Amino acid sequence: MKDSIRSKLEHLVERLDEVNALICEPDVIKDQKK
Repeated sequence: MKDSIRSKLEHLVERLDEVNALICEPDVIKDQKK
């Protein structure tokens, strides 16, 4: 049980990092979409 919760939390943290990067660097998003 704890392992599944931990893995879910890790995935959430990874997504949060991605979202923060997108919010902080909109120019990077445009480059990736090309």
